[in-house]
Amino acid sequence: FAVMVEINCETDFVAKNDDFVKFSNNVLAQVRDSKPANLDAFLSAPAAFAAGQTIADAVTGLTAKIGEKIAVKRIAVIENNQGVIAGYIHPGNKLGVLLQLNVEGFAATMTADAYSVAYDIAMQAAAMNPTYIHREEVPADVVEKESAILREQLKNDPKNANKPDNVLTNIIKGRLDKFYQEVCLVDQAFVKDPNKMIKDLVADLSKKLGKPVTIRRFERFRLGE
Repeated sequence: FAVMVEINCETDFVAKNDDFVKFSNNVLAQVRDSKPANLDAFLSAPAAFAAGQTIADAVTGLTAKIGEKIAVKRIAVIENNQGVIAGYIHPGNKLGVLLQLNVEGFAATMTADAYSVAYDIAMQAAAMNPTYIHREEVPADVVEKESAILREQLKNDPKNANKPDNVLTNIIKGRLDKFYQEVCLVDQAFVKDPNKMIKDLVADLSKKLGKPVTIRRFERFRLGE
């Protein structure tokens, strides 16, 4: 399994403060050891590193001591039964991604190949900020809203004045593909080789291992978002 935590302060100076760094390491260790169900449950839990205090109490105490607002903003816990989890931290420690790649019938001998691909896809998620993994996950209301925007744009373009609705609908479908390529991870062009899509990396790995491979989950934290 793997965990990731976002802890906010107000200045880079405090981010390098020994007390803040120690607190951050303690929080990360407790998330790792306790695997909390969600952030609220974690904040209300007893702090393993501060006797008689909850995590929320420890945050309040550190805020008072340092003189800047401190906040544990997000946590992610990814369990892994088959496959690998790759982590990517962008230089500067302000952007991080965890990505879980599932391989049916996973064996230890597959680790190196699977991790290499998972790491590349995690780096892709960091760079391109997808919202979903597959286009099937995009909510219908989001697609409808995007379609309405595209239709309005087409109708306002004089070049489309005499085009029938069925032609406009086909144009919208084509432009929706571009929308999916922006928001869906598997439909994105691979940043290290734009001639390939992320779905191609997954398919190539599946072929190499002789096993079905899927991207099961990713978490992307950018500090302050």
